[in-house]
Amino acid sequence: MTKTTTVTWKTQKGQTIEATIELIRELREETAYADGYNISYGTKTHEEIKTTITLDGKKVLTTNWMPAKVTAADKKRLPATAHAIIGGKVIITEETYNMVMDAINALTAEVEAETTTEYAEVKATEEAQEATQKEIDKAQAKAYTQALKNGLCPKCGTYCYGDCSY
Repeated sequence: MTKTTTVTWKTQKGQTIEATIELIRELREETAYADGYNISYGTKTHEEIKTTITLDGKKVLTTNWMPAKVTAADKKRLPATAHAIIGGKVIITEETYNMVMDAINALTAEVEAETTTEYAEVKATEEAQEATQKEIDKAQAKAYTQALKNGLCPKCGTYCYGDCSY
């Protein structure tokens, strides 16, 4: 499912900037290609936000990144009115940032309302797998920390007690 919306604003110089925001949410068949064999990993969810910026009808950039708020380091080199950056090139004010984020939130809500049960089931399975993997990672980190306390050498991976050649 793909939904699109457009946000338009004027610059201080009177130029028209148009941001076309496209939200894509779909199920994709995950396949690996190995020496002539196509190995299916099953159906996976895919969600993407694509923003295309045009300046007076000319395409300036297309990005898959959300607008990024300006950091303290950025404030030194950017104009005082800069609040966020789209795609690393387009600097926007707070008012414009709020318009763009409102459009993204509206698109997200619209797509959420139309989400299929099949997509929801696959997404729930993926989230359960991620939670299980986090628990496994946590247990392995705890075991490794305990092994280091028991004398495991972090350089060579054995219990050499510091007399290894590494």
